[in-house]
Amino acid sequence: MVALADQCAHRGYPLSLGTVVGEVLVCGYHGFTYDCGGTCVAVPGQDRIPSKSNVRSYRVVEQGLWVWIWMGRGEPDDDKLPETPWLIESDEWSSVSGVPKLKRPFTCWWTTCLTSVTKRTCIMDQSGRPRSPRPNRG
Repeated sequence: MVALADQCAHRGYPLSLGTVVGEVLVCGYHGFTYDCGGTCVAVPGQDRIPSKSNVRSYRVVEQGLWVWIWMGRGEPDDDKLPETPWLIESDEWSSVSGVPKLKRPFTCWWTTCLTSVTKRTCIMDQSGRPRSPRPNRG
């Protein structure tokens, strides 16, 4: 699993619209080709690869079904990741309900917290159909 900046170094085209071919990512616009570390390894029609054609790569940690990404500068501190044993497949854990209390403080941008609080909630009934989160007053 790798994470790269979603912008080709050549014309800024979203790399997420490119194609994965084996172990490389090919930009969908002009075909600049990047390896898993974000290094440009091929440019169509050129033998020489421009020195500033690499894209930023981000450190990822896979933890059960989650992928944590470090988008900051400097080295990440993996000890600050919350402990989530219920997300790792095992015989001891099969499902999660509610919100478990984390053992360590977990910080995030206030806009992320605000967005998650203000989004309209979609609740599914037992048949899988969406229903209003407001009680029926009729």
